[in-house]
Amino acid sequence: MRPILLATLGLLGVSVLSAGRAQAQPVMDNATGLAVNPPAGYQARQMPAGAGQTARIVMRRASDAADTGCMAGFNDAKSLPGTTQAQINAEYEKRDMEAVAREAIGGIYDVRSTGRFDHAGVHGLLMVADIRPLPNIPPRSQQVRSMMVMLDTPKGRTTIVCVGEKAEFDARLAEYEQVARSVTPPG
Repeated sequence: MRPILLATLGLLGVSVLSAGRAQAQPVMDNATGLAVNPPAGYQARQMPAGAGQTARIVMRRASDAADTGCMAGFNDAKSLPGTTQAQINAEYEKRDMEAVAREAIGGIYDVRSTGRFDHAGVHGLLMVADIRPLPNIPPRSQQVRSMMVMLDTPKGRTTIVCVGEKAEFDARLAEYEQVARSVTPPG
């Protein structure tokens, strides 16, 4: 779980705006079923799979800085055949997923808040975090904040990451949550 999450989170900072034609309409990865119906003001485009992800879709507003915006990524879960959504949701109820996630990203991120994020019948997790000042991380990272949502289904994990300027992040958090709700995880 940890390498997948870290790859997803690190990927956004590196490639949120890689090449691709932006679209104002819904976007779906036909191979996995990952889909996005972007909220008003957002454009979505599919990106090539990579960094351990089977599918990636970027969503952003035209006014977003080049290194900000949102991305939905999907990682196949070949280790969960026969698992139902009810079983996965029950596991979220039993385990302290907030602690698991904090531990997974704690070396890179200072987690500011965590909470449950239920969407489309899936129990998930929402975190807001700042990148720690580290020697190999660009100084620009100290000016942005991230919202991360993890949604696990029998097909795999969908991770939605939105990165925005710290100065306006709190005012945009509800908007980022709306972006996360515009994503349909493969089920």
